[in-house]
Amino acid sequence: MLMQLALQNIDKSFGNHIVFQNLSFDFSNCGFYLLCGKSGSGKSTLLNISAGYEDIESGQRIVDASIHITSIFQTYELIDELTVYENLKMIEDIYHEDVSMDTIMSQLGLQEIQDHYPHELSAGQQQRVGIARALMQKPQVIICDEPTESLDIENKKIVLDLLKKLSATCVVIVASHEQQLMLPYCDYCYEIKDHQLHCLLSSPTNKLPIPPQLQYHQKSIHHYFHQIFHKKMMIMSLILTCLVLIEMVCVQIDHSLFMLEHGKDALNYQSLYITDYRSSLQDIDDYHRLIPFQPIEINHQLKKVNIYPCPDSSRIHDNEIIINKQLADALQQQVGSTIELSYQLQEESYPLTFIIKEIIEEKDVHQMQIYYSYDYLINTLKNTPYSLKYPTQYDLLTDETLSYEIIIDGDIEQAYEQYASQSTLSVYHSVLTDWLIQQKDNHFYHHIFIIVEILIAFLILCFLFYDVFKNMKKNQKNLSIMYSLGIPLSLLKHMYLIKQVKILFIFFMIPVLECLLASLFGIDFSFIMILLILSIMIIYILVLKLRLHALKVTHISSILKISQDES
Repeated sequence: MLMQLALQNIDKSFGNHIVFQNLSFDFSNCGFYLLCGKSGSGKSTLLNISAGYEDIESGQRIVDASIHITSIFQTYELIDELTVYENLKMIEDIYHEDVSMDTIMSQLGLQEIQDHYPHELSAGQQQRVGIARALMQKPQVIICDEPTESLDIENKKIVLDLLKKLSATCVVIVASHEQQLMLPYCDYCYEIKDHQLHCLLSSPTNKLPIPPQLQYHQKSIHHYFHQIFHKKMMIMSLILTCLVLIEMVCVQIDHSLFMLEHGKDALNYQSLYITDYRSSLQDIDDYHRLIPFQPIEINHQLKKVNIYPCPDSSRIHDNEIIINKQLADALQQQVGSTIELSYQLQEESYPLTFIIKEIIEEKDVHQMQIYYSYDYLINTLKNTPYSLKYPTQYDLLTDETLSYEIIIDGDIEQAYEQYASQSTLSVYHSVLTDWLIQQKDNHFYHHIFIIVEILIAFLILCFLFYDVFKNMKKNQKNLSIMYSLGIPLSLLKHMYLIKQVKILFIFFMIPVLECLLASLFGIDFSFIMILLILSIMIIYILVLKLRLHALKVTHISSILKISQDES
C-alpha cells in the first residue's frame, strides 16, 4: 500500500502576519524536494508543519503515524551530555538496526572527533554530526533546514550526494537559500511566494510504500535516558535536599532554644516569693515570712543560695533540710551530713546547724536551693530573746520583714503575672523568673532565626520553580531531540517524571531520617517536619507533571530554537 504525505489548504499566521494562506503541498513521492524563497517567506515554518512540530490554523496535515520523519536542524541540536560517538550510537542501540555507522562517520569525516562533546565542535562539525545522526535513522522522510550552510565546498558536495542517494527510496525536503547549488540534485523545486507554494520543477518519481511500524528498545532508551538526565537530576535534587535540611535544622534549633515551654520540676513550683514595699499583703492569711539567710561558703567563696520554707511541711521536721542536687554537687555533701546556715537580723548574724535529710533533683531550676522546716525556724525565733523593743527575734522579723512566700493553689503563671503587674511588689519564682529573663534575652535571636527560616523557605520555593521552569528548558530540549529520533513523547515524559521522582525520593529520605533521629532526642514536632518534606515533594511533582503535560509535539520547533520563518 502506498502512502500519502500532504498538506491540504493550510493557513498559518503569527499574530497579524500571514505566512501561508490556503497552501497545499504533496510530498508523497520519493525524491529530492527543494524549498526556496526570500528570507522570511516561511521556509522553516513549512518544514516544521510538515514534520508536525508546528500548529496550523486551518487545513489538514495528512501523514501516516507509522512514517518515521527525521530532521536535520538548522541549529544542529545535538545532545550536549553525549559525545559525538554516543549521539550516533544511540540510534543504533535504540533501534538495533544495522545502519552502517562507521561508513557514515567515515564519509562525513567524524572519526577524529568522535570522542568530543558538541560544545567542543565548530559549527560545521556539529552540522556534519547532525546530518550523520539523521542519515542513521533510516527514515522515510528527511527534513533539512539549511543542511549545508556551515560546511565548506567539499563537505557540501559530500552531504548533498548522500541526500541525493537517500532520495531514491525516501523523501528528502530541503529548505535552502543556495538554490544554484541545490538545483542539480532536485527532483522537485518549490518557491514560497505570496503565502503560496509555486512549483518550479517537477520530475516524476515513485510513490513511497507504507513502512512497518518502527520498533524501539526501551532498555536502550533507559540507558541513554539515564546518561543524559541523571547527573543534572542528581545535582538539582541534592541542592533541594540541602536547602530542606538547612531549613529543618534552623527550625529545630529555633524550637530547641527559643520555643520550648518551661518545665515544672521544682519542689517549690507553686511558691511565689514577694517583696512588699508598702505592706499591701498584710491582709493575706496564707503566707510565710522569709527569713534573711546569708550566703554560704562554697570552695572558699561566698555563694548566694535560695533558702526557702519547705512547701510540704510533712517532709522534714526540726533542723532537717532538703537540698537540691546542684548544691549537693557544689558542697560534695550526702544525706546525713550537716550544714551550718546563718540568718541575719539587723547587723547580727545567727548560726544554726542543719542535717541534710534528702537530696532532690530539680531539672528545671538553675539555682542552688535549700528547703527548711518553717515551723521549726519560726519557733526558734520566737524562743530567742532580742531586746526591750523587740522581746524576741520573731518580733523583730515581723516588724522589719518585707519578703514573703505565698503558695498558690491555682494557676501559678497567672498569679505570677498578676503580682508582677503591681509596681509596689517585686516577685520571684524559681522557674518562671529565670525562664522569662532567658526568653527576653533570646527574643532578638529568635527573630533572626525566624527571618532566616523565612528566607530559606523562600529559596526552596524559588529553587523549585527555577528547576521546573528555567532549568527544565535544557531538559525539554533533550526530550524534544529524543522525540525527533522517533521515540514517543508520552514515553519520554513518563520516564522523565518517574526518574525525577525516584531520585527525589532517595534524597528526601535524608531529611526524613534526620527527623526520625531528632525525635529520639525529644524534638516532638518531627512528624510535622516529615509532613512538610512530603508536601514539598508533592508540590514539586505536581508542578513538574503540569510542566511536562504542557510539553506538546507542536512546541518542538520553538523548544529547539528553530525560528518560525527566519528564512
